[in-house]
Amino acid sequence: MSVAMMPQIKIAKAAMLIAATCGLSSCNPFSDHLTTVCEEAIMERLRSPSTYKRIDLKKREQQLTRDEYVKRLDDEKSLPDTREFKLRAFDEGRYRPALASISISYDAANAYGTPVRGHAVCEAFSDTADYSHASAWFVKVNGKTHTEWLLEQIKD
Repeated sequence: MSVAMMPQIKIAKAAMLIAATCGLSSCNPFSDHLTTVCEEAIMERLRSPSTYKRIDLKKREQQLTRDEYVKRLDDEKSLPDTREFKLRAFDEGRYRPALASISISYDAANAYGTPVRGHAVCEAFSDTADYSHASAWFVKVNGKTHTEWLLEQIKD
């Protein structure tokens, strides 16, 4: 084996390792954390999560103005001390709240096993525009958190 072939062999081994790590799931090792979290949240809501296949993805992030941040804090019914702390951090530039939105089109089997095209919008809010700690429980998919979605399933 020539020395020139060594880098190609290392790349091939790395590709096989990534494929083995992901297995047959829809894992995408090149997706960012928030995209992975959103896809996990979507798959939890599917009848056949193992058939999920992403078709298209569009990301958007919007920085919130102070007025938008105040409205968000009011909507969350933040405690007065928490609200005051967060607004002070915003005014001092330590917080830069943002809302990330990921629009995902996907194919997945329905209850009869027929593949159908679905669409979901996943939203995540962060006081600091850092989504590295986001989880499938706290993102909203089509306007509902995981808990809200579970409660809706119980009612039906």
